[in-house]
Amino acid sequence: MVRSMEKINHGPHVSVFISHNNFPSVMTDDYELFDFVDDYLTEDCDYELESFIYHDHPAPGFFTMELISGINFHELIISIKQLDLSVIERIYIVNNP
Repeated sequence: MVRSMEKINHGPHVSVFISHNNFPSVMTDDYELFDFVDDYLTEDCDYELESFIYHDHPAPGFFTMELISGINFHELIISIKQLDLSVIERIYIVNNP
């Protein structure tokens, strides 16, 4: 079992965790990357997600999506791990030269 706020990283820019509200969550350190992950989950993986998105993190530039329904934690991990790390890095570099 994964405890609240225990993170599973997929490369240096994407993390999956259970939020303090007990929802599967994704955090990125770039907004365009965040948008890419959101599009991937809803369009490519065809999840019908209900989420709460916020930019409220101690460090600026972090974006988090709590997935209220439509996917469980283990499905989220498997889906995120399918993302190509080179694509993630390319998106990050374009927006953070």
